[in-house]
Amino acid sequence: MLLIRSLGQEQYARQINQGAVGCRDLLSHLFCRTDNKYPYADFYEALFSQVRRGFHPHMLAIHGLSDWQMQLVAFLLDPLVADTYMTFFHIADVEKTEKWLDSLDDGYFIFIDPHFAVDESICGKNETAYYCGSRLRYVEKAEDINVRETNLACPGIATVFADSETYGCCSDINERTIYTFNLIASFTPLMNRILGPGTSETENEFRYLIRRKRRYYGRGLYSPIPNTSTLISCDGKTYKVQVRTWKSSQVQGVLDFSINLIPCDGRSKQLDLITAMQNGSDINIVPHFYNLDIKGTSNRWGYIGNKDKCKRFIERELKGGVRHRKGRDYHTHHGEWDRLIAVRKMDDSYCDGDGVILRSPEYGAYEMKQGQRVLNDKDLPA
Repeated sequence: MLLIRSLGQEQYARQINQGAVGCRDLLSHLFCRTDNKYPYADFYEALFSQVRRGFHPHMLAIHGLSDWQMQLVAFLLDPLVADTYMTFFHIADVEKTEKWLDSLDDGYFIFIDPHFAVDESICGKNETAYYCGSRLRYVEKAEDINVRETNLACPGIATVFADSETYGCCSDINERTIYTFNLIASFTPLMNRILGPGTSETENEFRYLIRRKRRYYGRGLYSPIPNTSTLISCDGKTYKVQVRTWKSSQVQGVLDFSINLIPCDGRSKQLDLITAMQNGSDINIVPHFYNLDIKGTSNRWGYIGNKDKCKRFIERELKGGVRHRKGRDYHTHHGEWDRLIAVRKMDDSYCDGDGVILRSPEYGAYEMKQGQRVLNDKDLPA
């Protein structure tokens, strides 16, 4: 499988030469727009927002805040959103890629040749994050989205995100089951695309989800990792977000919290977000990026150049021409592979049964089978 990506600035595109792909934080996908030339970069994930709001804990209305501000506060308190990043690629295809390129303005193109096939999903972990990805499923309406089919197509949501975040720290099996369901149900809209204005199957998108490592202990308690993945602009200055939550001692079943803004310049004063909102400050989310290291999960990767060069590159890759030769913008894998879980395509009858992940003959890879237990973290190769 060959993945192609268009970026608006050359400096960010050339990061691929270090084996890094920038992944934008999910919160900014929900609350702000960028000047990215790629037309789908700012697709508002409205269905995800709608679904996730159903899992938010109850909190008392805050005097003087608009509906938009209350929504922002709720998502800032949601560690599933605040610690999640996304990025996307186009899956090169003989029938779709030419139309996809024609729909784009000129840009700076990169490529990745992942260490897995077109109908597979990828998931794994590195020192700071868990990640998974699969191709998007395109549907006509929201009712066509199937949570179970999405889980089978992208099992890393359950087997990497949920299992890794609860294994060894949450002993209540019911709590772990609920947490797993919450993650699968919440992320399902992000792995499906509802066709409509501004969208097309020509996108042929492969999407990565990345979660910063965090442990879940049950009953709404997470490991006390500072939230450094969210940036907020307040009256033109940029702040990091520090969130603290606890159960209200006055109203049963209601979440109490504080949200402090820590200045990035080290000189300004700390602020209370709610007070700043009530005082009429101009509050906006600042996009924040996590650089995903793809060197241990890819056969080849590199920088292509502008759209004309990308067309010639695709022509060589897909139609049997001479492949791109090695150079400063072309790189191949050396050394060990990352800890991977590569999920093989199953036949149609598989959709009628329950599936788990098992070790496959290839080192570092796992495949879906029936009637076996799910591997835990201790079962994975070192």
